[in-house]
Amino acid sequence: MKNNELNLDLLENADDNTVKRLSAEYSAVMDKDVSRLYARAEKLYDSRKNELSYEPQDTVSGVEIYRRPLWHKVLAAASVLLLAAGAVTGGALLIRNFSSRPDDTLTDMTEPETAACLNIAPFGDISEARVRFTGAAYVPYLYEATTEEVSELAEAFNLAAWEELPADTPLGADGESALVYVNTDGQTYKLVFYPDGTADCVHDDITTKYKVSEVAVSAAYSAVNSENIYGRLIPCKIDDLNEDGVWKNDEVMPEKLFEEPALPEELEGKYIIDNTPLYDYAWDIEDVRKDAAYADNIIVGTVDSVSFKSHGGTAYTAIDIIVSEDAAGKVSAGEHLSLGILGGYVPMKEKMSDPGVQAHASPDGLELKDYDVDNTYYHETVGTGLVPIVGREYAFLTHSDENGCSMVGEEYGILYKCGSLYISHTSMASINEFFDLDELSSMLSKEDILR
Repeated sequence: MKNNELNLDLLENADDNTVKRLSAEYSAVMDKDVSRLYARAEKLYDSRKNELSYEPQDTVSGVEIYRRPLWHKVLAAASVLLLAAGAVTGGALLIRNFSSRPDDTLTDMTEPETAACLNIAPFGDISEARVRFTGAAYVPYLYEATTEEVSELAEAFNLAAWEELPADTPLGADGESALVYVNTDGQTYKLVFYPDGTADCVHDDITTKYKVSEVAVSAAYSAVNSENIYGRLIPCKIDDLNEDGVWKNDEVMPEKLFEEPALPEELEGKYIIDNTPLYDYAWDIEDVRKDAAYADNIIVGTVDSVSFKSHGGTAYTAIDIIVSEDAAGKVSAGEHLSLGILGGYVPMKEKMSDPGVQAHASPDGLELKDYDVDNTYYHETVGTGLVPIVGREYAFLTHSDENGCSMVGEEYGILYKCGSLYISHTSMASINEFFDLDELSSMLSKEDILR
């Protein structure tokens, strides 16, 4: 063999020491380029790993498969291959060709590729863009990509080929799609990736269809189905899941919208009896539209305190708020207002003073004399018994009359303010609805809804 001919056969069964020795001896590629070439080799492996690995896809649940030796051998050999090739043919030429020539091993195109469809995403480089995702598991919620996640996705999109397809091409094989939203330099795009390697790109309400390299499709699906989304979900109305609407709201949905109230300090050590009263006159409607139809105003404010009071044997919860705004212009921003909902704590002694409820003062059938009446309280739960959280902002459906301002719908007339959206409170969190303030205002005093 001539001295300038490189025999790579020895790499086939090379051990670690051989790999390290060759890496040290063939150093024609400058040190500053080594990490870049190694990263490119790693991406090459990542895109072809299904072909390199012959392990079965189905694994036993609970067993972790250790794959590091496969990565180590393939990536190490790829690194030595690049460095050794640089020693023979000239490191500078290798670097120039590697960085300027599209990596055609990362595309699954079957037709000959042309310069017109290589490495030209329809929206350009998204490295500095804002990106949001949604998928079947959590739609209509979105989550926004971190800087690192955007960088990884941008690199995959830049490596991919985007081949425009005729407008009448049917897209989307059976299976879930992955939705990616891009906001770059004031231009917005909605990308819908399908399992068959095709994609829709919606911009300015115009849809363009593409055949896309596997590297981009895989990156999109991986991002949409990320396990790192909890605590990052942003609520979005179904009607706003388009290229512009998804950017209306920026606030992440908190873990809790309401909370179970703590036992007041003054009641610690008292005997508490849990009770579910029948208040026939209570608003108890889990339908925001009907509650709003009975209301004449929507007051938005931050909860300052939550306390428990009672009157005439009826327990209620006082919610003190600092007003931010209201729909009817009846109260001013900064004004302090107290609103009440049914439920809370009421002394047994107070119950006994009302002949109409005296018969129910001992729900467990014990004689009243067996109770320490002065130190016994009823905890009366209406609805879910949850209350708004102090320090957070809510919208309250209210009605004003000669007796003042009162709540409509009890706890169900309270909506959590999450950015530009208001989230309804129901006994089942999975059926929460999202509204904007204009929508809520349009529902006020609608007699036709009550018919």
